[in-house]
Amino acid sequence: MAPTTDHAVPGLASAAHTYLPTPAIRRAFQAHRAGVRPRGGHADTLALLSIDHGRSDGAQSFHIRAAQAETQRQAARQLVRRMYSHRGYLTPEADEPVNPYTVTLVVARDDEPVGTLTVGFDSPKGLLCDELFKADVDALRRAGRKVCEFTKLALDVDGNSQQVLASLFHMAYLHAHRIRGCDDVLIEVNPRHVGYYRRMLDFRVVGEEKLCPRVNAPAVLMALDLSHTRRQIELYAGRFDLLANVRSLYPYAFQPAQEREVLQVLSDTHARWSQELLAA
Repeated sequence: MAPTTDHAVPGLASAAHTYLPTPAIRRAFQAHRAGVRPRGGHADTLALLSIDHGRSDGAQSFHIRAAQAETQRQAARQLVRRMYSHRGYLTPEADEPVNPYTVTLVVARDDEPVGTLTVGFDSPKGLLCDELFKADVDALRRAGRKVCEFTKLALDVDGNSQQVLASLFHMAYLHAHRIRGCDDVLIEVNPRHVGYYRRMLDFRVVGEEKLCPRVNAPAVLMALDLSHTRRQIELYAGRFDLLANVRSLYPYAFQPAQEREVLQVLSDTHARWSQELLAA
């Protein structure tokens, strides 16, 4: 998240949009039940979602999936570098090694990546945000909270970015809360984005401003109780009629039937991945 991103997010669209995930999700679900294994790493995170944004100039379909093969991870890294450098942030010159405690989600249009977000899970090495905010993160751990972080958010979408961002966030929430049982998600954001994440997703500030050397920009640590996110999704998912009066990303969330399909695929894959780890 910002300062590791400085995406431009336009105002909420007033027209209702339609999600069309069923064919892709059902194909993925059928493949899982048939025992078809995905190629590449992160075998527990296979997911594919097609979104129709209902544009007046023609529908645009976006696919959201986990980066499994190295080519997919490389495409995500290149998108992050391009968007960060465009905003004046530092980017690593060399590729970072694959972290087994992360899941990288990619949004693609016509196989061209236009969005990415990485979910990082707590491990013996900790989280990236421990580098600046370890005392704040440890306070949550001591309170018995299972923490994770969302990082490396980058969007390059010409319109409908609110819905693309909401879709990425919802998929990341499913990985973090519904699959892995995390209680809180942490993000490091540029101070100028604090209001946006507080208003649109109900994040709260838990760590005061510091300079982040990874991107050479100021950062504030924010946290979100994912049980609150679950309640908001249950209340507002698919309620496009509220967009004229409510400034929030939650009406763009997947509707219950769509969420169940995605969650079934992710749950089956995670169970298989866990069994493989135990057998290794």
